[in-house]
Amino acid sequence: MLFYFIFIQTFFNYNLLSIYSLITIYYQFIINLESKLSKSSIDDIEIFEYINAYKPENIEIKFLLKPFLLDYIPAIGDVDTFIKIPRPDGDNLGLTVLDEPAIQQSDPTIVGMQLRNECKEIKTETLVKKLDRGDKNGAEIERWIENIKELHRSKPPDSVTYTKIMPDIEKLMQEWPNELEELLKSERLPSASLDVSLEEYTDICLSLLDIPVYKSRIESLHVLFTLFAEFRNSQHFRNLAENNLMNMNMNEVGAERLEL
Repeated sequence: MLFYFIFIQTFFNYNLLSIYSLITIYYQFIINLESKLSKSSIDDIEIFEYINAYKPENIEIKFLLKPFLLDYIPAIGDVDTFIKIPRPDGDNLGLTVLDEPAIQQSDPTIVGMQLRNECKEIKTETLVKKLDRGDKNGAEIERWIENIKELHRSKPPDSVTYTKIMPDIEKLMQEWPNELEELLKSERLPSASLDVSLEEYTDICLSLLDIPVYKSRIESLHVLFTLFAEFRNSQHFRNLAENNLMNMNMNEVGAERLEL
């Protein structure tokens, strides 16, 4: 009986130790698991922050259009009797003309600037184009610069509406009569050294060029300067001036040079 009691007590103490060790191991496992889960959750949160902060780069892929011929498919249709009634509005869109978008679309800002150049009385605010991440869109910036250059090249020249009747520039550029040409060979045009006022000298110059003079000389002077700009930019008259200058130089040094 005593032996049986000692055996039971020893077995019970051994089981208590085993249960305690198992509980301790399980508790350590739970603590380690929670620490690992907390670390992984922090890492996942950091990964999600990187995902939200990432902005992909827009890469424009260049495409190449290659024409190709479809396979011939014979079909039997009705004979055209040429008695079709045309549309009353004459709209053949889809029949003779395809309304398809172009490969390179127009920039709305550039189109607005072109309309403002054509219609000078528009009082709306100027459109401003904004580009996000300009450091990543170099091609878009270069395309904008080229569009602005093309807009400046296609811009019509400034025109002035005169309040008085003024002669045409092409008419003023015509040759003078032969009598006046012969007179200019012996006589010189009046220079700025004349003892007259600036207004009187302006009237003399305008009269020589057949430009009418009114009470206000601003429009007449504008015609004069426009005529001067046309002569200066004309390649024909530029060549004539160079030839005349060359002939004058040859006449001055003709006695001191020998051409073979």
